[in-house]
Amino acid sequence: MAERNDLGILRLLSTAEIEAIPWEPLHDLPGVTHKILWRSGDITLGLIHLDPGASEPGPPHYAAHHHFFVVQGTCSIAGRPLAAGSYAYIPPETEHPTTDVGPEGATVFFTYRPLGPKQAPPPPLHPDELSAI
Repeated sequence: MAERNDLGILRLLSTAEIEAIPWEPLHDLPGVTHKILWRSGDITLGLIHLDPGASEPGPPHYAAHHHFFVVQGTCSIAGRPLAAGSYAYIPPETEHPTTDVGPEGATVFFTYRPLGPKQAPPPPLHPDELSAI
């Protein structure tokens, strides 16, 4: 995990300042962009925008929490239709694809908070391997 580097710095962004942050492609996914509002170490808060019909696969994060708040538009997250004002909590190891983006697109505020290593945990040892320990 990266060391947190916020040092308790107050960060207040007006609407104009948030709008001035450029949207950047997210993982080369067509029609999916994001902007980071705050980051400290591996903890990230930001916005994701999906164009109408776009999708994001939402692979499981093996040691990270996600919180989503739909700011604008409609979409489905983890198979559940959500509209502006809706909230989703995604626990570690949970697939959470974003699909069915409505005709106006969707903008989602997100938090990403890792709890530990970013890779999948190793598979459990086979009983025959335990005797070697």
